[in-house]
Amino acid sequence: MSSTKGYLPHEDRTSTEPRGRQLHSVTIGNITEVNDETRIFRLNIDDMANGVEFLPGQWLDVHFPAIEKAGGYTIISAPGEAAPANTENPQSGTGTSPGPFLELAVQHAPTDQVQRLWGKDGSVLNMPLKVRVGGSFVWPPPGIDVSSIKKSIFIAGGVGINPLISIVSHMHDTNSMPENVHFFYAMRAKEEYKQSNLLSLPRLLAIAGARPEQFCLHVFLTGHPSSSLLTSLLDEHRIVHTRRLQSDDLLETFSQANATDGTVCYVCGPPAMTDEFVDFLKGLPMLQKERVLCEKWW
Repeated sequence: MSSTKGYLPHEDRTSTEPRGRQLHSVTIGNITEVNDETRIFRLNIDDMANGVEFLPGQWLDVHFPAIEKAGGYTIISAPGEAAPANTENPQSGTGTSPGPFLELAVQHAPTDQVQRLWGKDGSVLNMPLKVRVGGSFVWPPPGIDVSSIKKSIFIAGGVGINPLISIVSHMHDTNSMPENVHFFYAMRAKEEYKQSNLLSLPRLLAIAGARPEQFCLHVFLTGHPSSSLLTSLLDEHRIVHTRRLQSDDLLETFSQANATDGTVCYVCGPPAMTDEFVDFLKGLPMLQKERVLCEKWW
């Protein structure tokens, strides 16, 4: 997510959130256009020997040259990809980056920070930035023994996918995924969209394909998804709907006996969606309220 959706500037709105002390130097190394509204920015970490430490789910204060206020954007890459290049972590230094990196998905908006990122084609490549890690919507869930978690339910709406894709990517990369994971992803699709135009969906599909008995992906598409897109998503380990995600869809994951024993839920999406599902989950008598976590980025 980004500061574009809030009523206050990012730094003001998150003033009570935990932040790292260190400002890290990074450089924009690659830009990928997901669709006409969203781009992924890969930030190469200048200090390759130390990388940047963060917990999956956290965001960055991003300081731009000649702009007074920092923008706030959630990290979508996994922590292992920002690890020092000389460690044994297989994610570090892979892909098009020569070393450790961070990735941000940014939605277009009329703020100074986003306008600077959009710029003219290629004009921001190699731009130096300063970033600081912050945020408390993280994995492992604070105050909960991670070894007690048997089931995780993730609910994402639109760009609310950002912290959650970092979390499940980390689980997948480190082979630390709970026994049973349900991932609900609701998004709007245009008629011309392919899988690659839906933010982080290809990564989710890869994880679901690699862990068919452990990771169940539920996709809810509104708007005008094409028949070819829907056909490409059909798979026995994916549940695809062309309608809005509803509370009853979540309830089905609790239908088995003792289904909530060791369950934790993460919710991130637009305000109305987040409030609706957080209230619903916290109202379930068999689910402890402290095991329902959400990110309110507005």
